[in-house]
Amino acid sequence: MNMRDLFPGYYQPTEEEFAELWEKCIFSFDTNVLLHIYRYSPKTRERLFDILQKFQERIWIPHQVAYEIHKNRLTVISDQSGAYKEIQTILDKNLAIGALKDPLFKNFKRHPFIDVNKIIEDIELVIKKIEDDLQVKKQAHPNYLESDDLWDKLIAIINGKIGQPYIKDKLKEIHKDAEQRFKDSVPPGYEDAKEKPAPDKYGDVVIWRQLIDYAKSEKKSLIFVTDDNKQDWWLKHDRKTVSPRPELVEEMRTEAGVRFYMYSADRFLDYAQKFLNLSEQPEVIEEAREIRGQDLESKPLLTEQNLSTKEELKKELQIVKEDQALLQIKLKKLQFPFHKSIFGKMEEYDIEEKLINLQRAQRLAEEKLAALE
Repeated sequence: MNMRDLFPGYYQPTEEEFAELWEKCIFSFDTNVLLHIYRYSPKTRERLFDILQKFQERIWIPHQVAYEIHKNRLTVISDQSGAYKEIQTILDKNLAIGALKDPLFKNFKRHPFIDVNKIIEDIELVIKKIEDDLQVKKQAHPNYLESDDLWDKLIAIINGKIGQPYIKDKLKEIHKDAEQRFKDSVPPGYEDAKEKPAPDKYGDVVIWRQLIDYAKSEKKSLIFVTDDNKQDWWLKHDRKTVSPRPELVEEMRTEAGVRFYMYSADRFLDYAQKFLNLSEQPEVIEEAREIRGQDLESKPLLTEQNLSTKEELKKELQIVKEDQALLQIKLKKLQFPFHKSIFGKMEEYDIEEKLINLQRAQRLAEEKLAALE
């Protein structure tokens, strides 16, 4: 037996294996991805629905995911409809015209070429335009609590594609097994053990067991699409996402005898539109990537190293900039013929994602440095 067979989780599938995987696999989706229908713009949402409909016969949703989308749907809807008020609060706090008037009049009232009154007037007009525009958008925002065509469309796609729940005794057994997995840091789910109470902390383990059971019963390989970025799903190195956790790939191979792979929503949309020969919509991929990245923005990349001094921050910032420069060079060196394959673009995509993460790290370091000045 060769090394790839002995340690499948540590080897990227070949181009031929990827092609076969996409031709025959089951596609399954995590809770966060399905609830993106409320977060995406109409164009991105329609592309997601289009792809889901085209793959409909090969879609299967774990019962735990179906439960979670029902449980969390109203919260997501409220978050989106509440954004208008939150933005207004931010504007009131940071663009209070009263706070601007005093320093402007105090320092520049008698400047020969600066009309402070005109500056104040222009600022007030801009703020008023933004507030009016927010109100218009708020009034036009769909009331999904009364009529939800997005939900109806999603249910029409996944109805009949949802697994059965575990019986009570089986669920208790999985929860008990999950506790041992958490203690041993066996993926997935142990990151949730730190943040969530029971039984919510067992959700990822339940999803994982249901994926294994279904793949085993169908004898088909499986692609799981998730925007969960935690390291109990993904192998990470030097703050970069490398691949699905090798343990997951190997456990699926051992338990179900099939191949397993994962994509984030943006990468899935990118590869799916190529596989299905759909028109390319790079703005859709970019938006999906940004939606996924919003969660990363709230999780600082440098906190693990506890950087607090100027010297440490400057050193980290220099490393980040050097990494960016090297990746930019590598990106430019990629030859065009390499990208003719649907799956050959993976290296370019990985580099772009690493650059995005490095840009966030640079911004965080610069913000911390500014705060220490």
